[in-house]
Formats: sequence, C-alpha cells, structure tokens
Amino acid sequence: MQFLETFCCTAKEIIALTGAGGKTSVMLAMAAEAKQRGIKTILTTTTKIYEPQGMSVVVAAKPSILQRKINSAFAKNTVIVVGRSRLGGKLLGLDFSLFKVLAETEAALIIAECDGASGKPFKAPAEHEPPIPPDTTLVVPVTGIDCIGRPLTAENVHRPELVAQIAGAALGSRVTAKMVADVITSNAGYLKNIPPQARWIPFINKVETAAEANTARDIATKITAQNPAIVSFGAALQADPVKEVI
Repeated sequence: MQFLETFCCTAKEIIALTGAGGKTSVMLAMAAEAKQRGIKTILTTTTKIYEPQGMSVVVAAKPSILQRKINSAFAKNTVIVVGRSRLGGKLLGLDFSLFKVLAETEAALIIAECDGASGKPFKAPAEHEPPIPPDTTLVVPVTGIDCIGRPLTAENVHRPELVAQIAGAALGSRVTAKMVADVITSNAGYLKNIPPQARWIPFINKVETAAEANTARDIATKITAQNPAIVSFGAALQADPVKEVI
C-alpha cells in the first residue's frame, strides 16, 4: 500500500511530518508517489532539511517572489522543493504566513517536515516544538521501530529526559512499546500543536521483519486503546511502504 492512499490525500492538502525515525524518507516516498500520478507537489519545512538531490529548488522569503518562482518551477516540474534560504547545505524553513502563498499555487499537495530529531528514531518535543502550520490538514507523527529495546539515552533518543517525563520511565531504561505509545498519545508528545481541523495518522517506520511487525502491532494497539486513531506501519524506503493499517 502507498502513502497517498493510506492517508486518503485529497486536493490542497497541507501535510506536516513530525516525530523522528524517517520523516525525510516518508516525505520523499510521498513525493515519488505524487510524481508518478502527476500530482503537483511542494516539499518544504518549518525547521530545516538537507536539500534533496535531483529536484528543482525554489528559495525565496518574500511572498510575491516566492509565488512567481513556484509558478515558474511548476511549468517544468511536478515536484519542487521550497525553502526560505540556504545555510550550510540545508534549506531553512518557511514562516507560517508563507504557507498561504503555497496554497494559492498549483500545488495539490504541500508536504512539510515540521520537527527535528538529530537523526534519532524516537523523541519527545521541546517547548517550542513541533512548529506545525495552522492550516495543516494532516499530521503524520513518525517513529522508528528501531528505538525499541535501546537504552533511553541521548545516544538513542532525542530529548530522552522529556520522553522519561511523559512516559514515567527512568533514564537509561530500555525503550518499550508502551513508552512509545505513551509519548505518541500524549498532549505533551506527538499530539502537541495539532490544529483542530487536522487529521492525525501515526506511522511507525522501518518495519521490515515479522518480529518488527508484531512489535508495531503492539504499539498500534496501545495507541488505539488511548486514542481512537488510525495507525499505520511499514518501511518508507520500500516500493509499497505501508504494510498495515490498524
């Protein structure tokens, strides 16, 4: 199953990817699906991302210039990447106000990375996180299944002290399915800053083996016991990235 059908994406979606463990992989997979279907798509961020290779990139901070550059880029490309500026090989994110400009373009999908995790598979948000645009229609919190069983330390988890606080766990203890579900379903965790109109569909990433699928089902069951949500899991780098929806 592919992401666009799993998430029931329609015209003029603003999709925010939060959490840890593969946001960029999910974004690029969704972009590939959109390109295959001829759906004009903007990839962007409210934080910062490495500039994707082989894609048309638009950089602008002024609304009029941004809109003109986007229209020009869409004349030749189905999927484009948009940032405010470049710094150290990364694209810096857009202000919330500029998402209204994006929505006025030809783009049917606007997919934004709206969190940072320093490459870790699991995290909890700091006070200023995640920066989700107010007009977002879908929030997809991502978690890497490879966090399970690792010690709850800064080597394995982004902001482990906040995970410990939310989940009532001890620093250094092993990350469990319950710990992950507790953070995902917490208003101080992956439910934080969700706009009232937005759909919320967690995705558990990097699930490739039968054992990992069983663990993902355990996490999903614990999530749905606390929140009546749809939970998906799979591996973003595979051709059919979504293995199951619960």
